[in-house]
Amino acid sequence: EAAKKLSDLGYLCEVAVILRSLVEQFAFAAKLRTLPIETEIEKVKPVQCLNYLKSVERTAGKLYGLLSKYTHFEFDHHTHFFGRSPEAVFTIQKDSVLRAYSTHLVFLTMLSMAKYVLSVGPTQFDIIPESVSQLEDFTRGIAAYSKQVCDLFPSDRVLANFDYTIRTSIQPNSSTSVG
Repeated sequence: EAAKKLSDLGYLCEVAVILRSLVEQFAFAAKLRTLPIETEIEKVKPVQCLNYLKSVERTAGKLYGLLSKYTHFEFDHHTHFFGRSPEAVFTIQKDSVLRAYSTHLVFLTMLSMAKYVLSVGPTQFDIIPESVSQLEDFTRGIAAYSKQVCDLFPSDRVLANFDYTIRTSIQPNSSTSVG
């Protein structure tokens, strides 16, 4: 909810920080699901958790990389945060384009987690709950939304890359049966 609210306000770095932490926690919970009950959970390393999540849901690695890109402030990664006027160079803290970027990060995070749930669902449930079944429709809705946002900013390469990531993530050859 915090990431969505900040995204609605047009922030990006703050959204990425929240989502990166969310992915780390999700990866930890996903890894715990696979471990014997007697496992000393304090010895489970974050990299093991992220690697496990990436092994089940291949888009999680790309997502984590994108989130890291926007949380580690290096000039080459953040040239879109700077504006210029005749008088000065300034930092853009919020903006409609940044809102589009952060919204895509929110949806990429939700897409990655949805795909994970879809992939492990058959081994976790005797009867797949309706809420899990609806995730496939949700992933298709993300693609439609992404296209609408990209139509608003047709020449923005960052959005085009996000859209490409979304579209390739929901291809039939990905880990879910979403088409």
